[in-house]
Amino acid sequence: MKTKFSKSFIKSAQKLSGKHKEALLNTIVEVEKAKFIHEIKDCNKLVGFDYIG
Repeated sequence: MKTKFSKSFIKSAQKLSGKHKEALLNTIVEVEKAKFIHEIKDCNKLVGFDYIG
């Protein structure tokens, strides 16, 4: 999947350390490798949102 990150997200991610930074990186890699949403583990639809853009 194609991913885009806001400047504030990148800034916050750079402040992470250790296990949190590693977990975030693993999640980003998993999302980018996935071709369909159902391929992402522990991915749940947000309540009240009908459209995924």
